[in-house]
Amino acid sequence: MQSTTNLGKILPSNCDLDKTAIIDLSSNGQSYSFRQIDQRSDAAARGLLSKQIGIDDKISILSDNSASFISTFFGAMRVGAVPVLINTKLPDIQIEKILSETNSKLLFTDQNKEFTIETIQFGDSYENFLDFGDVKIYNPTDTDIAFIMYTSGSSGVPKGAMLTHKGHLWSVKRNVDHDTTWSHKRISLISAPLYHANGLTTFEGSFAGGSTIVLMSKFNSSDAIKTIEQYRVNTMFCIPTMIAMMVNEEIIKDANLASIRHIRSASSHFSEHLLESVKKYFPNAVVLNSYGITEVGPGLFGRHPDGINRPITSVGYPAEGIEYKLIDDILYVKSPSMQLSYYQSSLTDNLTSDGFFNTKDMFRIDEDGFYYFLGRSDDMFKCGGNRVYPADVEAILESHPSVNSSVVLGLDDEIKGTKPYAFVVLNSTNEITEEELKQYCLSNGPAYQHPRRIWFLDQMPLTGTNKINKKELKRMAIENLANQL
Repeated sequence: MQSTTNLGKILPSNCDLDKTAIIDLSSNGQSYSFRQIDQRSDAAARGLLSKQIGIDDKISILSDNSASFISTFFGAMRVGAVPVLINTKLPDIQIEKILSETNSKLLFTDQNKEFTIETIQFGDSYENFLDFGDVKIYNPTDTDIAFIMYTSGSSGVPKGAMLTHKGHLWSVKRNVDHDTTWSHKRISLISAPLYHANGLTTFEGSFAGGSTIVLMSKFNSSDAIKTIEQYRVNTMFCIPTMIAMMVNEEIIKDANLASIRHIRSASSHFSEHLLESVKKYFPNAVVLNSYGITEVGPGLFGRHPDGINRPITSVGYPAEGIEYKLIDDILYVKSPSMQLSYYQSSLTDNLTSDGFFNTKDMFRIDEDGFYYFLGRSDDMFKCGGNRVYPADVEAILESHPSVNSSVVLGLDDEIKGTKPYAFVVLNSTNEITEEELKQYCLSNGPAYQHPRRIWFLDQMPLTGTNKINKKELKRMAIENLANQL
């Protein structure tokens, strides 16, 4: 990665600038070289300056993945403006609230909607907005905000994480330096949304590392399979839910996915059966789990200093430059890439007195020092006084050969306090009844944690960030139980 203090100016070092940087599937596979992305980013920067938008001014991006999203994101930062990244799945009332509270001067979008501030639609309007030519790059201070990323609001009201140029550049450089022998050879498929930490940081590292990126506007399991074949993709960034959806597609049986060498995952665990499916359909792939959070940064763990191979279910070994501690199995971290604060809010509720961020995620450590993600601390519930960890029950369910994926939820109960319930997606070739699966859980785990009801789905509902939508599942569970009365 070239040396820069501005996140908007990251370019690969020692790279042919005429090499293809992005294949944009939102524009029928139009390709852009690194030079063209750099020029379009400058053009976006000049377009903003022509509207008197510059240092500390906020502009918002509400869009699925595209090359225009990227040039707007880079261009704004190049003149010191702060792009605000908004989840497209948020309701209009929350989007308008974000536009208002950030005092955004301009909105860039691919959404066919009207908003209360000046809007530039990606497409012809955006091409007319671009002003090609050179631009003076803003030199940010150590505490200057690069961009604001709004959370999905899955656990409450969306909050804007303010990430600095210095912190994010530290994280990008660390990830690029970690993989110098391979990064420039990648043809990477990115379908996670760029308005979310997984998608954006994956893009930044891939771009700065000089790899070609095949950019899907949004994830679709059958399209992902076809795209891998067409472009001979060799690296895929995803979460297990996305892989589970792909292996349940009928077309995967005849697909040639041998080009995939790396599957990089985050946010969840691979069940043993899903890993078996990966071996079957992606025969040359190495699966690598990772862990990161919006407020602190991506890839918070790395390799073992003694060269010990990372267990496939581990997220890695503590990385140099990051501090860690576990309190009651909950991970607290301190990193140079940590956010400055939440926008118009305080970070203090999430910080210890010595500056560690409470991730609210639960982990365990093995004898070699590797960390394992166990799930959210607020997912744990008590059934009759006994602690139930959904990940433990999901592991039992997914150990059954008929089960592709599962989600376990706790619902209020007058007698037990909370009882476990489950949603399950079966493998396409297997069948099992609810009662058989309940008995399987009873035979393989304590009685108090077995799901009282199991409902079968064709696929799990997803949020805009491709995570399983547990809010929707809880609503469905409550509705299902009410219909039984």
